[in-house]
Amino acid sequence: NFEKPTFGLQGAEVEDAEGSLNPHKGEVQDWKVWYENIDIWHMVGKQDKAIFQKRDDKEICRHLDQCGGLSATSSEDGTVVFRLPEMEVGLVVICGCC
Repeated sequence: NFEKPTFGLQGAEVEDAEGSLNPHKGEVQDWKVWYENIDIWHMVGKQDKAIFQKRDDKEICRHLDQCGGLSATSSEDGTVVFRLPEMEVGLVVICGCC
């Protein structure tokens, strides 16, 4: 989960490329975390925007929800390794795109 803010337990984490638990340690692992670039008025209601847009403290209106992800630009960026939390039962779902 790369969304900001993340509430509760994060769940799966990206394993450090040089971490002792990484089975691909020493190999290329050049995936990059990114966050959606949102402006201050993203998901702020029209009435609130009309009231606050000319105020000096308008930053208090910023919606904190920001989507994020992990991407590689080519196969030369290598692999990515995730560390999963200990589970007794559960389901792991990985969503990939493009």
